[in-house]
Amino acid sequence: MILQQSGGIDVAYEAAGVQPTMDSAIAVVKKGGEVVVIAAIPNPLQVNFFDLLVKEANLTATLAYRHIFPEVISLIAEGSLDVKQVITKKIKLDDIVQEGLELLMSDKSHAKILVEIGG
Repeated sequence: MILQQSGGIDVAYEAAGVQPTMDSAIAVVKKGGEVVVIAAIPNPLQVNFFDLLVKEANLTATLAYRHIFPEVISLIAEGSLDVKQVITKKIKLDDIVQEGLELLMSDKSHAKILVEIGG
């Protein structure tokens, strides 16, 4: 589905990592917009590059949110936004692959795994 040139949204975030949400993100982005993949996607997805081409839309991906939500990070840092209830597990940096990334891809019950860097 291709929306009219004036319709659509500026940025669509694909955060579920499944085919229907990837298709929806591309469908709703406006001409010149951007689809940003932020999900840890365990299986390959198909991308309709024709729809992206017609809309002259960009497709990008990012791991984590450091450059996307600076205001949110600031609110968390100053204590104005309590995110403790979102953290479902804490791990050491050495365990980031198996107990972090791989677990997030295989176990959808986890919302956010916090990586502890120091001792």
